[in-house]
Order: sequence, then C-alpha cells, then structure tokens
Amino acid sequence: MRQAGMACVLIVLAASVSAAQGVKATVLAGAGGYLRSDCITPVMVILENEDRDREGELEVSLEYLGSPVGSAFTRVNLPSTSRKAVFVYVPGSPELVERVRVQYRTTRGQTLLDYTEALNPSAAAVPVIGSIGRVPSSLPPAENPDKSSRYIHLTLTPDQLPDRCDGLLMYDAFILSPAPDTPLSRYQVNALHEWVLRGGVLIVDASRRTDSLMNGMLPELLPFRPQGADQKSFTIFGEDMPYAHGDVSRGEVLIESDGVPLVVRRNVGLGSVVCFAVEPNSPVWRKWEGHADLWPRILAFLNDVSRSDTLPYMRGQEDRKVFLRSLVQTNRRAGLRLGLVILLIALYAVLVGPVDYWLVRKLGAPRLTFITFPAMVAVFTLLSWFGAKAWVGGDMALTARERVLYVPDENALLRFHIAALFVPMIGDYKVEHESGGLVQPLRASFTSPFEFVSPRLDVDSGAITQRIPGWQERVFYSTDTLPVEAGGLSLTVEPDGKAVRVVKSGNHRLVDARILYGEDVWFVDLPSSDTVVSLGAPSQRRPHLSWGGSFQTFTELGRSTDDWGRASEWREFHVEDALSRGALLLIAEDREVKPSGFSVDGSPRPELAQCTVMAITYPVQEGHTVAFGEPDTAEKETP
Repeated sequence: MRQAGMACVLIVLAASVSAAQGVKATVLAGAGGYLRSDCITPVMVILENEDRDREGELEVSLEYLGSPVGSAFTRVNLPSTSRKAVFVYVPGSPELVERVRVQYRTTRGQTLLDYTEALNPSAAAVPVIGSIGRVPSSLPPAENPDKSSRYIHLTLTPDQLPDRCDGLLMYDAFILSPAPDTPLSRYQVNALHEWVLRGGVLIVDASRRTDSLMNGMLPELLPFRPQGADQKSFTIFGEDMPYAHGDVSRGEVLIESDGVPLVVRRNVGLGSVVCFAVEPNSPVWRKWEGHADLWPRILAFLNDVSRSDTLPYMRGQEDRKVFLRSLVQTNRRAGLRLGLVILLIALYAVLVGPVDYWLVRKLGAPRLTFITFPAMVAVFTLLSWFGAKAWVGGDMALTARERVLYVPDENALLRFHIAALFVPMIGDYKVEHESGGLVQPLRASFTSPFEFVSPRLDVDSGAITQRIPGWQERVFYSTDTLPVEAGGLSLTVEPDGKAVRVVKSGNHRLVDARILYGEDVWFVDLPSSDTVVSLGAPSQRRPHLSWGGSFQTFTELGRSTDDWGRASEWREFHVEDALSRGALLLIAEDREVKPSGFSVDGSPRPELAQCTVMAITYPVQEGHTVAFGEPDTAEKETP
C-alpha cells in the first residue's frame, strides 16, 4: 500500500561497508525513504574512511527500471580515519523512482563504494510536514475520511536537516516541538530562513527556553523571545498550565489569555514562523476545544493545496504546458514544428514510392529498385534535414525571465531565474547560472518521446548537464537569496490607512503595476521613484487569482496530480497564503532588461532577460491600520 511507504520515522536506507578498501557509508535519502517527484531530493551520505587519504567524487542517482532518471555529484576528500556527512541534492524526476544508488570514485577512477537501496516515492504534490521531535498530537489527522484534507508527516533528527533551502522545498511546514537541545548549524538556519521566505511554515515550541532557540541565528526568525518559565491558571483553559513568558517581536498574537500571548505568528516573506508559549502536546492544550480551529489558520494549505483542475486558468495539463511555453518561448522560428513534420512525412509518402516506380520503369530495369529506392530515401532525408534546418533556424537561442521578490522588512531579495534553451543539434549541454544557485530542470514542459537522458547536477558549481535532442528546447531554473543592498523596492501604508507609498530606489522601470490586498486588486501607475498611491474602490476582485498572466508567472511554474486526480500546486512563489495572512503585495513588469546570467558549456549567453518584480509587506504586523476601499464617512464642512 502507498501509505506504507510514507513512514514517519527516518530509516537508515543503506549501510554499505567496503572492508577491502576501508570505506564505510550510511545513506539517508529524502526522509524515511520518502521523496517527492516534484522537488529536489536531499540525500545525506555519511562517509567513513579507515584507510589512507582519499580524493574523489561522490555520485548519487535516482533510478527507475534500472536506469538513472537524475543524478548529482560532489567532490569529497577523505583524510585517513575521517568521518564526513555530505548532502547531495538530486533533481526531481517525473518517473516513479524505485531506488537510490550511491557511488564513490577516486580521482584515478577506482570505485570504492557502489550501493543501491529501495525508495518510497510519490508522484503527487501532497503537502508534507516535517518535524524534529514528536509531532503535536493535537494536529489534525494526516488524512480525512473523505480525503479532502491530506498530508504526510516525516520525522528527522537535527543533523539530518538539509543545509540548503533546495533540500527543504519538499516540506510545506516544519515543526520543532520541542526545539532541539543543541543549536542548529549556521547553514541549517540559513536554509530554514530562505525556505520560510519562499512560503514555508516553521512552527516552534518555545514553551521551554533552550540554547537552540536563544543562541545562533534562529532567534532572529522568532516572533516570540522566551525569557523564562512560569505556571498560571488561564481563563481559556480553566486550570493551571506551564508557559513561557517573554517579549513579542514583530508578531501577530493568534491566541492570548489574561493578557499573556500564548501563540504568536510572524510573517516572513511568503511564509511564516509560529511560536507556541505553551506546549501543544500537553493534556491541558489538547482538552481545550479551540485548538482544532487554530491549525487551519496556521496550515491553510492543508485544505487549499489540492483543487479541482477546472479553474479558469487551469484547463488541463496541456494548457498549462502551453502557458509555460508562452512565457519562455525562444522565438517563432525555434523548435521542430508539428506542421513541418507532417509536411515532410506527407512528401515522403507521396513522392518517394511513385517517383522510384516511375524511375525504374523509365530505365526499363525494375531490378534497379534495390539501388534507386535507398538512394532516393538518402537524398530525401538529407534534403529534408538541411532544408528544415534552414527554415527553422540553426543557431542556439535562449529566452530568459527573472522573477524578483523584495522583502524589505527582512532586508532580503529572492530571485527566480528561468530560461528556455533551444539547440539545433543533439548533444550534451552544460547549463549554469552566475548566481551560483543549483540549476534544475523544469521537467513538466520538456519530456521528449524521442530521447530522454537523465540530467546530472554538479552540486559544487550548481551546473546541470543534459543531452538535448536537436531542434528542441529544455527549460531550466535557478533560485538564490540575497540581502537588499542599495536599490530595490518597498511599499508602506500611509498614516491615514487609505494610501500606499511605493519607493523605487533601484533601476527598475515598472509598468503594468498591480497592488493586492485581501481579495482586492488595484491597477496603479508609478511615474516617479517615490509615489503615493491612493487606493479607493478596487479595480476588481481576484477570484482564484485568475487575472493577469504576469502574476501567474509566480504560481504556474509546477504542478502535479495526486492519487485521486486532483491537481496540486507547487508552492514556489505561492502567494495566496500570504494574502490570507494580511500581506500587501505589489507586482509589476520591468521595462529594463539585463543579461540572463545563464551560461552554456562555459560560455555566457548574450540574450537578455525580462523581469517580473514583486514586493511584499504586512501592514498590521508593522503597526499600520488599513482602510483601503472604505467609503469616506467624514462629514463635509458647510460654508
């Protein structure tokens, strides 16, 4: 059964020992052997070298029917008697992956480790909740009887938490209950921060002050800073309960009693961090009837992520592919057109047979057909190849788009780079981006029925190599997070709550600007670098955000289907949850274009990238009152 594969406890998938070479390895793929096909798969490999110093390469592959469907490698040096834990990030695959294969080779080509182990994959983007420690028993069940709400829970230990945001994208929420006793590493905290900025929900049990909460960088994410422990009889519970008292820092109090904040949320970018000052696993909390209503407010995606595939802008898988291709189309001459294929086949059927028959009759030697027919086929093929190449185009082309999300409240900038690469000749092409982020294939739009060679990712450089059939294109993307330095975009609510100030301190020239708040949309002009926009009656409502192609570039990048045929959105740049929590967003197109940043086979591409710009803030969290679209009830002065 499929549910049997969704283990909640992380399993040691492999313990491969090479006694002759003195190398041991423990392999931990995904979480509990579970992985999502729509996301990159983190694989943790613990290597132990009991022999002499080694220099080599660690490669991890996901396999289906004995063939790799995606692989990644990283360079690893193993000093004598050393022990190293290495994360390798393998690109997702549309196939139902069956097993993981791990190999370690020296620089001289000697294989010291070669091990395979079965996996438990899922082809559906069912929400995934991870945890370090036990999951709160008050959490809703993992699957409702009618399957209207469904998620998977996976448990990790602190050292198994990925050290890059890419490895956390398989999780929609992550729970630290209780928080680990020892602080997380700087890399793990950075990964959590980037993951939250992109839409992740981090839930922390701060009912007990621990070093992991108060030391390092994690406190910067928390909306509640615990200062000490106490016990009090709260009105809403009707009995004594231990709790942590402390200060609320830029947070929204979700639950409070007798003036004491008990659950506090801080919105961070597209995601959020929720702190419990009381233990969500305690008997007193579980007996309180209000806890069931709290979780849908925190984990809204449990009910929203799976939807019917009949929304106005979601008319089936093919329409989504067409929409995506329209965003990144290289040019009208690129690609092997279906009409051209049909024309060549028709010409072949009409001409080759009859012309050969006419020719051998003209020569009066029917036996020559064994020579004339292959010759005509060869000539027709060559003419078709060179003629089609001249018609379609024989030069490599790349079209790129960039999506930028400014989070000024966090001094952060998210960038999402996407490019469609058209190639005229079959070959292996190495694609990388100057940002240093991992380049990943966007599989939903480029699966070829004629040829499929699995991509190979160099984790150290972020470059991906894949064989591409001639006259076709492949779509790749890369993400990165930067601090907002000089220049950028910010928006704040004016003191009267009826206008928004938009400050452009960068070089963006914005057009087609829209401001979103709640269910309302305003189309606005931004003529200067510092513009105050009065928001009266909204331009329109946003049913399912079906308006505007520029907005959908943030939400339509990846989708899959669960076991019951329901379409599920990938949560990269998913903004509906942020809007439901009171986000104020500005989305616009940038007239300025700039180099795409992509390189192919080490050569930077000359093409320029179009850019969609987005900025986000939370007015209530920043202490502003919002009165957008409300009628002016002030009495007019009489002369």
